[in-house]
Amino acid sequence: IMTHKKQVLIVNTSGLGVGGITSHMINYISNINTEYEFTVVATIFHEKQVIDNLESLGCQIISMANRKKQLLKYYNELKQLMASKQFDIIHVHGNSATMVIELQLAKKFGIPSRIAHCHNSLCSHKFLHMLLNPLFKQSYTLTIACSQQAGDWIFGPNNYTILKNGIQAANYQYNDSQRQRYRQLFNCSDETLLLGNVGNLVEQKNQEFLIPLIKELKSQRKVKLMIIGQGDKEEHLKSLIKQNNLQNEVKIFPYRDDIPACLQAFDALVMPSKWEGLPLILIEAQTAGLPCLISDKITSDASISGDLCTYLPLSTEQWFKQLTNFKSNENRQLYASKTKEAGFDMEGCINQLRSIYG
Repeated sequence: IMTHKKQVLIVNTSGLGVGGITSHMINYISNINTEYEFTVVATIFHEKQVIDNLESLGCQIISMANRKKQLLKYYNELKQLMASKQFDIIHVHGNSATMVIELQLAKKFGIPSRIAHCHNSLCSHKFLHMLLNPLFKQSYTLTIACSQQAGDWIFGPNNYTILKNGIQAANYQYNDSQRQRYRQLFNCSDETLLLGNVGNLVEQKNQEFLIPLIKELKSQRKVKLMIIGQGDKEEHLKSLIKQNNLQNEVKIFPYRDDIPACLQAFDALVMPSKWEGLPLILIEAQTAGLPCLISDKITSDASISGDLCTYLPLSTEQWFKQLTNFKSNENRQLYASKTKEAGFDMEGCINQLRSIYG
């Protein structure tokens, strides 16, 4: 007998841009796309690579007005969608109580399972969050967070399920020949320290912290920094790079679909974020055995390898000290198995999402 496949509506409130949350969505959907029917709302960013990827998995993409700039139009389009189709589940990815917009509407239209999924331990509009919080708390039926820090901040202690940002660990397993090939591609000699930063170019990710750091390091040793991401800080970063004459040392790539290979080539991942949930890229980097220098604002839950993460306060001096004599890691192939032990391998995570969707 053909059973009815559950209809799932997915909204990423920060848009379908390139980034951790969309990677997380694609990772999960690609494992269960035959079991559920997915409709995904595209707002704010409509990144072609992301949309192509989702469509190839059989998702229906509905483009809507910009949730930030044309909220009323967006709201009406969302209303039309919910009126025209009967959804069993709505799964909203976000960082604050503004998820109430989607969830309250879903409640009004009688969508029985309403999931609020939090990916960050802070948001950039705290007042609005406080204002909407009481209404938000009445709008969902299920809560998910990517880490304890993220869950506690938005739902309060013990009021949520942690769904880990799972990855296919095998794809990130260290591979020396791939490392050599990619370092050649990036023009990196053996003695060059190649640092990587992967994340949207936004205030939260704080990439500008790295520019004076690279300038100082440049006087001590050969160094290169690859920043992979896009966002509203791009022009600002480019002008900083120019002002400091670092055009040869610092390169920005808006998008790459070969992140696992880039991680093999890097000597360290640098992440000076001002706040985070549980960054997917940190799980990926540790799986590849890559040392990570990260801001002490990031949850200690992100350290899954035992010894690869060094937490530092956001002072240039301390990062400089760490990087002047930095040696790259010798035993990188040992780490993919640690990711599985820590529960971040996709298999277990998928079963957990299945039981959440029911």
